[in-house]
Amino acid sequence: MIYISAQLGSSLIISMRFFLLLCFLAFAAQAQSQIDSKNYDFDLKIIYQFTHQNDSTSAESKKSLFTQLSIGDKRSQFQTIAKFERDSILCLDPSNMIYHRYGGINPNNFLIEKKEELICVYEPLNGVALSGNNELFYYEQNKEELDWSVTQDTATINQFVCQKATINWGGRSWTAWFAVDIPISEGPYKFCGLPGLIVSISDGDLHFVFDLVSIQKVKHTALSFDKIRSDFKLIKTTKDDFYEERKKLRNNMVGYALLNGDKFNEDQKRNIQESAQKDNNHIEKY
Repeated sequence: MIYISAQLGSSLIISMRFFLLLCFLAFAAQAQSQIDSKNYDFDLKIIYQFTHQNDSTSAESKKSLFTQLSIGDKRSQFQTIAKFERDSILCLDPSNMIYHRYGGINPNNFLIEKKEELICVYEPLNGVALSGNNELFYYEQNKEELDWSVTQDTATINQFVCQKATINWGGRSWTAWFAVDIPISEGPYKFCGLPGLIVSISDGDLHFVFDLVSIQKVKHTALSFDKIRSDFKLIKTTKDDFYEERKKLRNNMVGYALLNGDKFNEDQKRNIQESAQKDNNHIEKY
């Protein structure tokens, strides 16, 4: 049995953390140079834990899931890990297609792609997975809409020295902490444009929180829609029009289901309406 003194053990932990930080910084610098090259053949995959509260009146509605930010080829893609895995399976074997006649709206069933000065959001109006849709709406936003205020406040988060930035965006007040030594101007969801990788970001009510979990170098993981579904129909819209149509759908979930041929008794109709009412807290207010 080997014993290590408390002081020596603490020193070893600090040394190991310092070593891992140096390795990561070297890797991040290499990844950034590769990202800027044309001969790109890998992604920098960053995992964030996303905690969100669907019902603004109930803390018990909080859920956590894992999301991934894949960076490379002068663009990035952000989505939930579950969505990426479903799409990957569908891409490998179209027989895994599942047709949905009715399903509640999943507010996290989107793909966000950032490239050049644009943020492009791909999302089915009814919130059903790609395997159940042949229509996919998309809209574009300009990165300039993200008007950050960078402060002098610093903190150490996950062993990274981070700087604080704030923004009022999407109807909410956000606080972000970005790593000053990781010169990647990226982050979860639509957030980007800071002089370092966003390690943590949350709204003022802590209803929506993204925390960095891991960073790894992987082979190219981006999936094109034509590989997933050859019959996809991309419909370009605006953010305002998309949210307006989504709002109409949320307000008439039973009617939407009936149009798709489903039949419900009165209790089922009431449950659907109550479920839609509890899903009232969206990351961007509209």
